[in-house]
Amino acid sequence: MDIKGSDAERMLEYLSVAKVGGNTPEERIIYTNFLDEDGGVHADLTISRLGVDSYRVVTGGADGNRDWVHLRNYRDDLGLEADINIRTHDIATLGLWGPQAKEALGHFIDPSEISIENFPFVAAKYLTLNLSGGKKIDVFGEHAFPTLGKAAGKYI
Repeated sequence: MDIKGSDAERMLEYLSVAKVGGNTPEERIIYTNFLDEDGGVHADLTISRLGVDSYRVVTGGADGNRDWVHLRNYRDDLGLEADINIRTHDIATLGLWGPQAKEALGHFIDPSEISIENFPFVAAKYLTLNLSGGKKIDVFGEHAFPTLGKAAGKYI
């Protein structure tokens, strides 16, 4: 979800346990939790600061609607000025771990964009995704590959 507006920082800092505004630099990812009214963990997520009054919240796939309702209700209850834009249909999150993750990612992202110097820890940057197409769907138990469609664009 993208959160923008004059009260975006206020809203996210109230709901989060981490500092996401103030002197937090743009293009920085903050790992944090949203708390519920009893102080318990409501959500485990990341917030990227995209601009002065602009943030991106990335939460678990199954939790997106629940977290959107949580944000919307808090905003509406307090009359805050913050737009909440669900980006589920036009942004994807891909997680790669392990010693070959950077090499694997380099097959569809320009390797210079993901160098340690250009893409340090907890950075949020727009990357150019270059996919030429191709689709493969396997039955459970066989080698698995993601389904890739023809696309080229910028994602965070």
